[in-house]
Amino acid sequence: MERQGSRVPRISLIVCTYNGAGLLPRCLVAARTQTLPAADREIIVVDNGSSDHTHAIVRQWPDVRYLYSPLPGLSQARNVGAYAARSPIVAFIDDDAIAAPDLLEQLLAAFDARPDAGCVGGRIEARLPPNPPAWYSPHFAGHYSEFDPGHRDLTRLQQLAEFPFGANVAYRREALERARYFNETLGRVGKGNAGGEELDLECRLAQLGYGIYYQPRARVDHIIMPERLRWPHIANTAKAAGRNWAYYEIELLRSGWRVAGDLRMLAGALWRTARRQNTYVAYSQSIFYRAKILRKLRYLIGHA
Repeated sequence: MERQGSRVPRISLIVCTYNGAGLLPRCLVAARTQTLPAADREIIVVDNGSSDHTHAIVRQWPDVRYLYSPLPGLSQARNVGAYAARSPIVAFIDDDAIAAPDLLEQLLAAFDARPDAGCVGGRIEARLPPNPPAWYSPHFAGHYSEFDPGHRDLTRLQQLAEFPFGANVAYRREALERARYFNETLGRVGKGNAGGEELDLECRLAQLGYGIYYQPRARVDHIIMPERLRWPHIANTAKAAGRNWAYYEIELLRSGWRVAGDLRMLAGALWRTARRQNTYVAYSQSIFYRAKILRKLRYLIGHA
C-alpha cells in the first residue's frame, strides 16, 4: 500500500517493526499528528517479517506507507525504508516510541541550521513501568535507549560514545548514500539485543566529514513494556555492547586490539561485584568488558 502525492515531502519518518501490532497504534497516532504540515512529511512502516496483524493495523491509515521486508534484521529493515523514502531527510523512531508533536519540525530546523549535518539525534526519555525491580538503577537507562548527553542547545558531538541512538535519529539522504547506508551484518534480529548499527553508521559519517548533532528539543518517549524490565535483557544488552565496542575500536577507530585498559576495567568491575558495591551495575559492567575482551582476542587470532 503506497500513496504518493506529487509534492516531494521534506522529511520521511520510518518506523521499523517486528510483531509490533500492539505498539504501533499509539506510535502512529503521534507520528500522524505532528505540527509539521502533512504535505511536508511522509510516514513509512517497514514490517520486518511479522507474523501478527501489523499489516491490518497500518491499513487503517491510508496516508501511511506499508513496506514488507521479509529478510530478518533491523538494519535490513532500516535500509528498505531509507531506499523507499522520497525526502532529503530520513528519520527513524522505534515502534514503541511516541514522538513529541513538534519532533519533525525540530529535526528539520536542526538540519536547516547546520548544512554540514549528516545526522541529527534527539532526546529519548525512557518511560518505565511503575514499581521497577529492586535491582534497577538509572545506570541501566541506556540499555533501554534513553539518550540525553546533557547539551541544552543544538550541539555538534565529537565522541562516538555520545552519538545518537536509533530510537530517535535522522540522516541527510545524501550522507546515507555516501556512507552506503546501514551495515546489515550489525543490528538486532527479531527480539534480540545486538544493536550497534546506528553508531557504526554515524562513525562512518563523521569520518566522511559530516557533522553529528544533538537536538535536545527533538524528543520522543520510549515506552518500556514490563516484560523487557528483566535482568536477562540487561545482561544480553551488555554482552552485545561489549562485542560492538570491540568492533568499533578495531574496525572503525583503528585503535588496535590492545586489552590492558579493558582488563583493568574488568578487574575493577569484578572487585566491586565481589564487595557488593552497586552489585548489578558492576556485574553488568563485567559482562560488557568480558565480551569486549573476548572479541578483541578473536580479532588477534583472526576469527572475529
